[in-house]
Amino acid sequence: MKKWVWALAGFLAAAAPLPAADTAQRLVLTSAAAVSGLAPFFSDVRVFNTSYTDSVSVTATYRCYIPTCPSTPPQVVLTLSPRESRALDDMVLNTFGAGNSAGGVEFDWVGDSEQVVVTSRLYSTSPTPTVGMFIPGLSLSEAFPDTVLTSVRNGGSGLGFRTNAGVFNPGDAAVSVSMDVYDGSVVV
Repeated sequence: MKKWVWALAGFLAAAAPLPAADTAQRLVLTSAAAVSGLAPFFSDVRVFNTSYTDSVSVTATYRCYIPTCPSTPPQVVLTLSPRESRALDDMVLNTFGAGNSAGGVEFDWVGDSEQVVVTSRLYSTSPTPTVGMFIPGLSLSEAFPDTVLTSVRNGGSGLGFRTNAGVFNPGDAAVSVSMDVYDGSVVV
């Protein structure tokens, strides 16, 4: 029985080649912010190396898309040891020095596509602190050119509830975007 299991494992490894170690990878965090004012927003980001054996060098590039953007997209290189997680609290301000702005962050590395995991919490501290929303780092293959958000209503007792919806253009050329809002069967 033991010889058969080893033989089967060898067959599976031969049948499913491992990804090339020198493949360029990218995850995109579509929304990150460091906005002060009446309704401030902040992004706490986590970057995790899933490998048990290999370190990874990740280049994070901030792609600002609302006011006070740096003229050159700021970058930082993170070297993560095996199984290391890096906390980047208020990443836009503390890592990129780009306060009062918002944008997307691209995370690039060379290696296995599943070696790096990126997560973020986008939250507000005022007028009432919020838990915020979870934003995962996604590959471009997970992007949707068309999507539907089925509900944006406030079912709570107080005013001020909001739903965030946005788009991120990973390319260098401008693109046109349309968002339709329906109230019943009528476009608003």
